[in-house]
Amino acid sequence: AMKEGADFVATGHYARIIKAKDNFILMRGRDANKDQSYFLYTLDESELQKTIFPVGDLLKTEVREYAESARLPVAEKHDSQGLCFVGDVTMRDFLSRYIQLQKGTVLDMDGNAIGKHDGASLYTTGQRHGFTVHKKSENRLIYFVVSTDVHANTISVSSDLADCASDGVTIEGFHWISGKQNIPLVCKIQSRYRELAIDATIDDENGVVTAAFGKKHIASPGQALVIYENDKCLGGGVISELVKGIKPQGKPWTLAHAKHVLRGLVPRQAAGF
Repeated sequence: AMKEGADFVATGHYARIIKAKDNFILMRGRDANKDQSYFLYTLDESELQKTIFPVGDLLKTEVREYAESARLPVAEKHDSQGLCFVGDVTMRDFLSRYIQLQKGTVLDMDGNAIGKHDGASLYTTGQRHGFTVHKKSENRLIYFVVSTDVHANTISVSSDLADCASDGVTIEGFHWISGKQNIPLVCKIQSRYRELAIDATIDDENGVVTAAFGKKHIASPGQALVIYENDKCLGGGVISELVKGIKPQGKPWTLAHAKHVLRGLVPRQAAGF
């Protein structure tokens, strides 16, 4: 847009930008239920200073009132629940245009085959739909995706939602909107859109960026993890691995170190576990 001579770009995202001295800061939208700052963590200050979010300081109800007063046909249109800009298409149909999907096996926590799925790439941790379980149960249990193996084209499931939770994650492609913060950083994090942010500690050891959750949390590899200081969006990255089951014994720990323990690079005894 700038190359075409535009001075600014305006978008309909529910987010805000404030200027503090010489800094441009990305903030959550005023409407907490519609806030879309989660999707904007890859922006930097040079882009923010050329961006306008006209609805960021409005509630969705107020936007509808403005649209109605202007007699716009979308004033009473239902909120979109699908993929923006791709039309009325399911996630499966959209992804099948770009990746090969094949039916595979659903495994229980012991590695036993108990059902079928439509392709491991379609599933995220904690998901409870889109696959079938043939295992008979008197209680008609609900199963949740615990992990996926895209190479083997399998997904593992459990009837206990707690099995989906992890103690933290490693993050790749981490981006700071306004420059790197002091590390370790205690902050709030979101690992999916519209979830309640939780406490976490961000660390960086030799280029390995990690988030240690304040309490167990369901996160999924491939999804964005975005960090906040109150309503201020600081940046984020893509979850690459989950860390589970590491219990400290009398000393603090970082996930980067825990990752080495999990891989056997540091003996658990030497690590203090």
